[in-house]
Amino acid sequence: MLILFVMTAPLLGQGQRFVPVTDQMLLNPSPDDWLMFSRTYDAQRFSPLNQVNRQNVSQLALAWSRSVAARWTTVLMPRKACRNDDGSARSPSAI
Repeated sequence: MLILFVMTAPLLGQGQRFVPVTDQMLLNPSPDDWLMFSRTYDAQRFSPLNQVNRQNVSQLALAWSRSVAARWTTVLMPRKACRNDDGSARSPSAI
């Protein structure tokens, strides 16, 4: 009985099928799925979701927090790394 459980235990966590991330998915991300830091290559950090709006934003409250060590600093994406010389967004394969 124990051997059967050990053999099937890794399969229990496989609820969803793995979908590989493509260049097209990174260039045009789904509104509900942030596949990279800042969501887009041009670092918009904008969410097109509409669950929070001007009418209900005042109802937001802190759900959790975590202390961050003082030696940590904010990581910024260099703008040049995300842009071509003409200002257009750089493709994933070019970065």
